[in-house]
Amino acid sequence: MKPDIEGYWTLPSGILPDQQDIMHIQAGRIVHLVTIENEPLKRIPMILWFEAQSEDTFIVRNRPKSVAWTVAMRRDGADLMIVNRKQVFRCLRLPDSGVPAWFQTELDHAYIKMDSIEKQIIESASQAQGSQKTPLN
Repeated sequence: MKPDIEGYWTLPSGILPDQQDIMHIQAGRIVHLVTIENEPLKRIPMILWFEAQSEDTFIVRNRPKSVAWTVAMRRDGADLMIVNRKQVFRCLRLPDSGVPAWFQTELDHAYIKMDSIEKQIIESASQAQGSQKTPLN
């Protein structure tokens, strides 16, 4: 992964264009708080895992080992451009000092959930390997 895509980013909401969403990219994970309602303001976390396929093409999944799709992520000056099949998002870097406390709280919860999902996958794989072993006679 290119380190210059890591960090906090703002982008226009894909659902409510007058709102700004916030996204955090780090270590193969993306947490994007998507604004889905204005009155009252409501956001939901979209959690994604990704890995680099090439310099600016990334394989993205909503769960590890699930069906994947590709997106392009590249820098355009100080901005980050994310291109999928349907949309282009121009993301603006958000300095750490500009991250709202509510986002940091949501991010912490999202990472706990992601850690739990990864742990379940590892445990399931380990159990599957254990059940395939048969004692030698």
